[in-house]
Amino acid sequence: MRKIVRDLGYSLAVLGVVIAAVWVYSYVDTERQYNKVYTFAVSPQLVPHDSESIARGQHFYNVYSCRQCHGADLGGTMLIDNALLGTIGTRNLTNGKGGLQEYSGQDWIRALKHGVNVTGKPLIAMPAHETALIPNQDLLDILAFCRHQKPVDRLLPLTPGPLFRILMAFGQIGPLPVAIIDHHRKPIKRVKEAASADFGANLAITCFGCHKSDFKGGASQIPTLRSAPDISPTGRVGHWTAGEFSRTLRTGVTPEGRRLNNKYMPWKRFKDFKEIEIQALRAYLLSLPGRADRNVKILDQTRHE
Repeated sequence: MRKIVRDLGYSLAVLGVVIAAVWVYSYVDTERQYNKVYTFAVSPQLVPHDSESIARGQHFYNVYSCRQCHGADLGGTMLIDNALLGTIGTRNLTNGKGGLQEYSGQDWIRALKHGVNVTGKPLIAMPAHETALIPNQDLLDILAFCRHQKPVDRLLPLTPGPLFRILMAFGQIGPLPVAIIDHHRKPIKRVKEAASADFGANLAITCFGCHKSDFKGGASQIPTLRSAPDISPTGRVGHWTAGEFSRTLRTGVTPEGRRLNNKYMPWKRFKDFKEIEIQALRAYLLSLPGRADRNVKILDQTRHE
């Protein structure tokens, strides 16, 4: 019995050392990533103040999924509140306390195009690798909208927990957006609104956070989310007609009769999309490689809606 107790004590001691080593490595590695300072030159940005730009900014705030994370009042929301994963909130985008008063137009573009804050440190909870693909003018319109909203006094914590740090240090979360953005990409120009793949490409950036850059889906890097389905031409979406695609996004019910859970597939946000934007998104998805039957238009004309 004494030997068993001694061996158990040794095993627990070794396990404790391993856990401590993993934690120390994870903490040091993530602190290095979080505190690295980057410098990106951004040309002066003129933030519009006219009513038309503000109205466009409100529309883009909804369409580009800003509201999902930053809330209807723009004051920020809690993304994660968990003892192991941490307390991770989004930033207050208003001019209230805890807001973005210190962000100029240049700082705004630097954050959304390069993934760093005003001090040059990486943004942790901001998917800048997605917003980097949004036309600059759309982003400035969103800022114009933010600056003309009622100030909200709110500053949410951003404290990654031990499990979050361990998963990140060992490549199960991340990398940080600043590390994967093409920082030499030329400014992206606004595309004319049309039911076209080119226009849809801008709108689709809010999809690849879950459905991946090839839109074929797979396991999520966010521990609290489920795997996402294939929405490329090789998936079910590739066989839906224009009407079926639109009804799915409007009602949350697929042509096969499956009801989408808004928690995992936020279909309710598409109520803010114009019909031309929904069809542009579909046009882009159908333009991706992998579809065996390319006669999409013929199928749409002959298939019963």
